[in-house]
Parts: sequence; structure tokens; C-alpha cells
Amino acid sequence: MRLPAGARRALTRIRALRDAAGPRANPAPHEPLDRHGAAPGGGAAAGRGTAEPDWRRHLPTTLTTAEAVTALALDNAHLRARLGTDPWQGPAVEEPTDEQRALAEEYLTGQQAAAPSAQAAETGNGTAPRHLVIVHNYPRPGAEYGNGFVHRRVKLYQQAGVAVDVVVAGPNAAPRIYEYDGVRVLSGSGPVLRGLLSAVEAGAGLRGTYTSASTHFLNDYLWAAVGEHRAELDWYVYVHGFEARHWVRTLCNVGLDDPKLPAHVAATVRRQRFWRHVLDAADGPAGYVFVSDWWRRACQEDMHVVFPADRSTVITNVIDDAVFHPGTGAESRSADDRFRLVWVRSASRPNYAADLAARTLETLRSSPHWDRLRITAIGEGAHMREFTDRFAGDPNVRIEERFASQGEVAELYRTHGIALVPSRLDTQGVSRDEAMACACVPVTNAVAAIPEFVDGTESVLAPAEDVQAMADGIAALLDDPAEYLRRSRRAVANVRGRSLPDRTVERELALMGLRRST
Repeated sequence: MRLPAGARRALTRIRALRDAAGPRANPAPHEPLDRHGAAPGGGAAAGRGTAEPDWRRHLPTTLTTAEAVTALALDNAHLRARLGTDPWQGPAVEEPTDEQRALAEEYLTGQQAAAPSAQAAETGNGTAPRHLVIVHNYPRPGAEYGNGFVHRRVKLYQQAGVAVDVVVAGPNAAPRIYEYDGVRVLSGSGPVLRGLLSAVEAGAGLRGTYTSASTHFLNDYLWAAVGEHRAELDWYVYVHGFEARHWVRTLCNVGLDDPKLPAHVAATVRRQRFWRHVLDAADGPAGYVFVSDWWRRACQEDMHVVFPADRSTVITNVIDDAVFHPGTGAESRSADDRFRLVWVRSASRPNYAADLAARTLETLRSSPHWDRLRITAIGEGAHMREFTDRFAGDPNVRIEERFASQGEVAELYRTHGIALVPSRLDTQGVSRDEAMACACVPVTNAVAAIPEFVDGTESVLAPAEDVQAMADGIAALLDDPAEYLRRSRRAVANVRGRSLPDRTVERELALMGLRRST
């Protein structure tokens, strides 16, 4: 029996779920599955004395694999139809208090005073285009990881002569005004954002003040907070990842026995309902921006929606070559750079694959080049123990559990020759691109959107979870300095050809009406 394409994809996911739950017997296609995903009487789950997770009790015990998958595909289609009849119920966002209004007005007054007249003059009409950025998180002193790539955009918008207002709006965001790297930020809950929008509307009006607005990681709270002001904004939504994906894509982070699994499933359903509401809304966004074509397609599959083609654009996240560059040029790389390896990123979640990086390095211990290697691992999060547990006593491995600023990350890439950036899920892979812009050869995996950006001629591109292939790829570069130098040059050319500001930010400025007048 040949299953339909949708059913085959569902079967792949079922097998992934079964494998993630632990080793089990592999039933023949004609055998029914028991509720643990194993053949009757077999598998590690048989005879367990522990209580079953609730979700297992809903699995069929008598259907064949083909029958179960077909039923899943058809039942899922029926549930998707329900999304259109069950209305979205958004969170309640209160009206601003006098104190919250005062904070918003203080921010606006400061923004007007800080507006650079030189930039305004460059537009040719004495008035700089003005843009509003609404986000759930933004870098701040002591918490620099928060959406750093959004901050990089804002800085480049400013350099292009755009006046930018940045508002962080979240249920638990501290109400305050702060400055980070030359950007003034208004932080607060939904009512603070409403206070700002109301103050602008009462003055010159939203359209009279802002050329356009943008949101990164749109969620139902931000949507509800903007509320009736949506109709008065040319609003562009950047869809990056977690805000519009199915929980199963991060199975590595959740686990099938996680007591929070039902909450993850319910959250996916809420997101699906929310995005259908957004796309049906008469006052919906002016446009949607995706960082890869793979993610545009994956997002539609996950949320069971179709984004309008005439309002959907693929623009990769920018790599700022003023920060991430090879130094004096790609040709300055020496063959010996290949012996310096670096891993520098968040270690907070399994999808960042700190374990794959550490196991790859561990595999390299048997290489004749091991003693020549100089390895640096820097990051924050529980999974840094993958490095400390394995290499705490190795004199050639430097491990630092801390945050590294963008400038420091760029310098690390310039002083190392190979960047370990394995992955279990990337809608683009900004860390990989930053390394490549600095002439590092990246070591990564052919998962999700990654093959859309690298093909192995400028990288070590291994199959998913394949530690041995990554180690073998590094060993091959250690044995072949000429090939290492070729891939280093190709890495720089790859990023320059698609992700520098002239290929990304310039397109965003044009899309959102922010390009300076000439």
C-alpha cells in the first residue's frame, strides 16, 4: 500500500516520536502497534511498572501502521477544519493608567529631542522617515542575548537615516526607559504600548508619524495590545520561528514523557487558531517577512494557513559586515587557522546542539592532530556541562560559561579557523553565517533550512545527528590545508552574496517605505 504524501510525513513523525521515547521493537508493516509504539508483547515498554503518560492511552492498540497513519492524517484534517469555526479568544489587555501614559509620553518626548537632524537633512525633505519596532524582547545591559539580530537591524536603519522607536511589550516587561548601544527603548506591558499608540494618534496621528511599523515574533499578546490601532499602521510582521511552529519540531527540547507536553500541544493549537485569525483580519498586516523559503513553507504547514503570496517576502537576517568580517581580508587566513576550533552560542536548549559539538570534539581525540588543536567553548546555559564534563582537564580546551558580546563573538571567529555550529533546528542559522562572514569554515547539519544556505563546498555539512560525519569532515580539513583555505574563501563569498546589508536591510527599507529620498 502506498500512503499519500501527507500520511507518509505523519508516519515519519510517528517514528520519530517512537524513537525519542526509547528503544523499542520495530513491528512489521502488517503488525498492529501497541500503545507504546511496539509490536504486541515486545519493546522496552512491555511490563513496565511505571504509570503511563496520559497521551499514550490515546494511541490505538489494534490498528496496523498504515491504518493508524491514514486515520491520523484524516482526523487531523477534520481538526484543522475546526480551527475555522472555533474563534480565537485573545488575551485581555487593559487600558493604560495615568502612570503608564506618562511613561510613554516621556519616551516620545525624548525621541523627538534625540532625533538626529543630520540624518533628517539627508532625506532631502528635512524629515526623516520614522519607523516603529514592536518586540517582546530586546537587548539590555546584563541581558544582551535578547533578539540581538533585531538590534542590529535597528542600528542599520538608523545609519540609513531612519528615526526608529523601539517598544518592548510583554505581560512581565518592566516599565522603564533605557538606552542600549545608542538605541532608546520603551519597555512595559501591553498598556504601555497602548499608551504610546494613543499619544501618537492624538498628536500627528499614527500614519502621520510613522512611515511604517514592524513586529518580530508576533504573538497574541502583542496583537491584542495594538488592538484598534492596527488599522492605522502599515505593519510588517517578521516571522522567525517559535512564534509560528508546531511543538513537534522541537521534540528534542520537550521529550515524550515531559509532564508539560500537553501544554506544548495546547499552545500549538492556540497558535494555529491565532494565525488563522491574523490572516482573516481586515486590519491585518501589510506584509509578512520570512528568513528562508523553507521556513515560509514549514510555517504554513505547521499553522495550517496560507500566507498571501502578494504580501509575503523572503529576506534573510542581516549579517553586518561592519562587525562580522575576516579582518584584513579572506586571503589573510593561514593554513594553521584550521587547528583553532570555536563553539560560541547559547547552551540553553538541546536544539542548539551543544552535545553534538562536544561529542564531535571527543571523537577528534583519536585524531593524530588532537594535540595541535586549540579549542574554545563559550556560552551560557545548562548544556555547557557537555563541555565541562568531557574536557575540564584538557589543557588545549578553554571553556568559559558566560555571555559573549557580538563584537567578541566576531573576534573569536576571526581568531579561529573552524566554527562548530551543529544544529537540530534552524530557520536560517545566524551564528553560522556570522562565522562564515569572518572566514571561518562552519561545521553544521543538513536539517531544516540549513541546506538552503550551505551545500558543503564552504562548510562541513553532515547528516542530522551524525557526530562521526562532522568529526570526519573536520579531520579531512586538518589533513588538507589547501581545501580548508578554499572553503574559507567560499564561506565569505557565500555570505557576501546574500546576507550583507545591501542584500537584506536595503530590501527591508524598500519594502516598508523607509528608503531615503534622493
